[in-house]
Amino acid sequence: MVRRQSVIPRTLSAAPLSAQDALALLGSTLGEDDRAGMEATLTAAERTFGLAGVKVDEASGVGAFLLLTDGMHVPAKHPLAHSGLDPDVAGLLKVEMVSHHHDVVVGKAMMVRLAEALRERCRAVEAQAAPTAKLATASSPSPLWLSKIGFRPTVFPQRRFRYDLSSTVPWTKRGVEWIAGPLIRLRAVTAARVAKDETISVGPTVRVTGPAAEGRRGLAARLRRLLPLVGDKVVR
Repeated sequence: MVRRQSVIPRTLSAAPLSAQDALALLGSTLGEDDRAGMEATLTAAERTFGLAGVKVDEASGVGAFLLLTDGMHVPAKHPLAHSGLDPDVAGLLKVEMVSHHHDVVVGKAMMVRLAEALRERCRAVEAQAAPTAKLATASSPSPLWLSKIGFRPTVFPQRRFRYDLSSTVPWTKRGVEWIAGPLIRLRAVTAARVAKDETISVGPTVRVTGPAAEGRRGLAARLRRLLPLVGDKVVR
């Protein structure tokens, strides 16, 4: 992993990279033959995932970037090529960081942006870690760094790390549905109870009162299941 000394802010956001933008960032580090192969890999990634990678900008330009590959276009000499990738998994092709002191912050920012972009297109991002931090490269990041930005080691292959996209629930459509669902069901239950002259008060405590409230243990149990976010205490 190449590190250049720079100063970057602690609050970061990452932006998507196209295949051509990614090639421009790699610049003269690629030979003519390597450039052709890298262009094919990045173009395939953009076609499959909608982007070839992500970048984080700083005052002087691009401060960090992370590139992707799909399972069908992993370069033959890349560490991921040994065991391959599943069709519904993206691979970490290359990551270039700015500074040793901020690479975890930058890495988290890039993975948050990737999770937003990839969640509907694949189920995980996988990376092949280096044996130790001292042996880390752009293609094989440090296992400690991967762990700190959200990757988890897999049982097989050896030193393979995975960032599970299904476990990252954003505050968007899926998150709102997860929160709103129990409240919508509570509304239906409330309407039915009101029809029977009962009242349900919702707050830190869920309280059921009214002529028919006596012995409503089953309703209380259902409310506990329906309202995991409101409170854990139901007064009967």
